[in-house]
Amino acid sequence: MTNDNNNAKQKIPASASKQNNTSSEIYKIVLTGGPCGGKSTFMDHAERVATSWGYKVFRAREAAADLISSGIVPWEGSNYEFQKILFKMQSDRENLCEEVALRLGVPKALILCDRGLLDNKAYLPADDYASILSDLFGINEQAALLRYDGVIYLKTAAQGAIDFYIQDKVRTEEPLRAIELDHLVRDAWSAHPTIAEIDNSTNFVEKIERATAALRLMLGE
Repeated sequence: MTNDNNNAKQKIPASASKQNNTSSEIYKIVLTGGPCGGKSTFMDHAERVATSWGYKVFRAREAAADLISSGIVPWEGSNYEFQKILFKMQSDRENLCEEVALRLGVPKALILCDRGLLDNKAYLPADDYASILSDLFGINEQAALLRYDGVIYLKTAAQGAIDFYIQDKVRTEEPLRAIELDHLVRDAWSAHPTIAEIDNSTNFVEKIERATAALRLMLGE
């Protein structure tokens, strides 16, 4: 994993979308991290700047937040079954964005994923995670990682910016639990060859600027 000022490692080989026999260049970038890391703010900012760079931007919204807001929660019933629903919903959203990008035939498309399939690993035993990947998609963890061209990891405010950590209906975790989840999510994505870690060593505006610099590098802009 890189630190943000070093930005991201060498870009990985073309994903399946960029190997398609079309003129479209499609990038899929995951925004991840612990609770209250600034993903939503950066998602809005990244859409604006990437549009200014000439990209058609698609947003694969966070499936877990939508499920929980709808009353479908992991703490009622089986977490395993909840995660299966979550995996399918997240994958479907990403795939739909990619299909539409290909259908439109835009020269450059960017799919911003508010979390990705590796985030679920933080909430499951390793065997259950591998089982769901295999049963639903017929893939292993390495194949799940390579669905994405890059990962921007935004550290939770609970670690290094505690005064700005906020809980709400969806973000219910106490700060210590948020830090624990942050570490689990970071570890889940650590094997990806193109990842930038954006910590809380600066103010929030500069944190967003550092994330933007990482995105620019990942896209080769």
